[in-house]
Amino acid sequence: MAVVGEIGRAEARAPSGRRASTPDPARAAEVAGPAALLGGLVVLCSFNGGGFFAGTPALVAALLVLGLVARLTLARMPWAGLHRPSAVPLVLFAALALWVLASATWGVTPRALLEFDRVLAYALTFGLFASAPSSSARLRALLWGVLGAATLVAGFALVSRLLPDVLPTRDKLAGDRLSYPLTYWNALGVLMAMGAVVGVHLASDLRVRLAGRALAAAAVPALAVTLYLSLSRGSIGVAILGLLAYLAVSRPRGAAGALLALLPTTLVALVGAYRGDKLTTFDFATAAGQRQGHRAALVLVVAMALAALLRVAAGRLDGRLGSLAPSPGARRRGRLGAAAAVLMLLAALVVAGVPGRIGHQVHGFVYSGNQVRHDNDPRARLFDPGNNGRIEEWRVAWHGFTSSPLRGTGAGTYAEQWQRRRPDTLTINNAHSLYLEILSELGLVGLALLLGGILAAGIGVARRIRGPERGLYAAVLCVGGVWAIHAGVDWDWQMPAVTLPVFALGGAALARRSEAAAALAVRRPLVLGRVPRILGALVLLLLAVLPASVGLSQRSLNASAAALRTGDCQAAATHALDSIAALSVRPQPYEILAYCDARDAPGLGVTQMQRAVTADPEGWQYRYGLALLRASAGLDPSAALAKAAELNPREALVRRVERSFAGVTDPRERRSRALNARLPSD
Repeated sequence: MAVVGEIGRAEARAPSGRRASTPDPARAAEVAGPAALLGGLVVLCSFNGGGFFAGTPALVAALLVLGLVARLTLARMPWAGLHRPSAVPLVLFAALALWVLASATWGVTPRALLEFDRVLAYALTFGLFASAPSSSARLRALLWGVLGAATLVAGFALVSRLLPDVLPTRDKLAGDRLSYPLTYWNALGVLMAMGAVVGVHLASDLRVRLAGRALAAAAVPALAVTLYLSLSRGSIGVAILGLLAYLAVSRPRGAAGALLALLPTTLVALVGAYRGDKLTTFDFATAAGQRQGHRAALVLVVAMALAALLRVAAGRLDGRLGSLAPSPGARRRGRLGAAAAVLMLLAALVVAGVPGRIGHQVHGFVYSGNQVRHDNDPRARLFDPGNNGRIEEWRVAWHGFTSSPLRGTGAGTYAEQWQRRRPDTLTINNAHSLYLEILSELGLVGLALLLGGILAAGIGVARRIRGPERGLYAAVLCVGGVWAIHAGVDWDWQMPAVTLPVFALGGAALARRSEAAAALAVRRPLVLGRVPRILGALVLLLLAVLPASVGLSQRSLNASAAALRTGDCQAAATHALDSIAALSVRPQPYEILAYCDARDAPGLGVTQMQRAVTADPEGWQYRYGLALLRASAGLDPSAALAKAAELNPREALVRRVERSFAGVTDPRERRSRALNARLPSD
């Protein structure tokens, strides 16, 4: 019985939904701890560029390794949650990480290592949350962790836009679309979409206390307004799909009370934000924009308070619906009625000509061109079907796949494929489609591992959508569906802030249930001895070596680049050497050393830049830098310039320098022109 108690007790609940037993601090920690960890990771990534840049995935992976080591060494049965439904996706995700690492042998080594950290972080997230036995309370707490993190991010995002005098931000790329703090509007939008699905579920779940339902309801208007201000068409679309799918699949009894509270208040909040036309322009921080922002903020606060109050007022309706216990015949009639309602809805859509309008939008997406037109009103982009360059990006990814169908061109190499084949001068680092980018970079093997893991996890969660916790697993499945669909048209995979929650929820939902784990512990205890624990901990710590090296290297590299921008070459060189000491295969620190040596020791600069070229032979900027360093040393730069032009034919900087050096043979003139040329980072 001690083992049973350690693994986790089945939730004992009174008919009202409240716990019948007295609170257990240890049990509360088991439930709240994972939720706090997940929420903390989402917030950490969100305020570090969404987790896009190299240092953040490395830090997350290292933290997760430490979490697994702690579980392995402290828990009596550390892998009690693992069984076939959770083990199969875990094995596939781990195999994908190894395949990414293996691609360093045929791709670009430093890029593959950085991508390995990202995939490793996702596999570790799934493994950590799948290793502990599952319970309704724990899974529900994780959903609260996701909602709390999304709401916190939304709060900061809204303050930066509606109250710019309180939290000023600067976004030179697309200031009309809200992107702070993730720095990418579509990633912010999909995080809000996932949070909205969770918020509607928790506001509808009668197993959540009424105060909790009111709190969840209050969060939804804020999430909706943040989603709108991102002007992310794809995120808004998947949010609608996710919410409709959740309501159709789960059919929560508390949906009536939740929708009565949410629909009018969310609409009021959205109208209040929409009326501020400057809130979706670069003028949101002007005096007129601030006045509009303050009014929208006041409307939003009132709407959130009303949502909570209306949800409390609808509690009596919840009580009546929750006390109903439909018979099997009534349930069958309900399913038939739901099917009839769906058929009627489809018929109404056909009569209204909706399929034709959808076809028109699809045709516009494919043939209307790359640009999304909004006639000087950025809000109009929400109704424009333009593909915004997606088709060309997908063509380049497909070309990478056809050049190496089985194994791809190597992890992290899409940017080079784009530079070689781009139709214009736009710089793109990702294919805006997880599945096509994986197909391009990792071939059929990589796509099979990825899709196999996603489908295995999705099917496993779908099979649990039954019984009294139908809505709980439906919410997890719909959050994953929102992410999986949106990842097909954007680069959510590169943003751990929006991808980590999906892997965590999937792992927790597929873990062996607490009751089954307790019964297994009685029949066949899976208790590990000291030696296996120590060996396992050492293996896990070895996994952390590469992420730790990348993190240390990135920290020094950031400091080096900052020093170079201020002209402090002594500090830049010191930090660059520290970066090389942490991880010697990256080209950037050698590039910085080369530029610092350009004036006083051009020969040494050539050597350092050649090392950067060796580390990343597909990087045009290192070939360009090598040409400048050779010219500064009085050598012929033409071969290096020609290679840079081959790698990036549309780069204006390369063409300009080619013209500058054409016909110049005097070493002193070459040096003078090289020292006055622009650097790639200028």
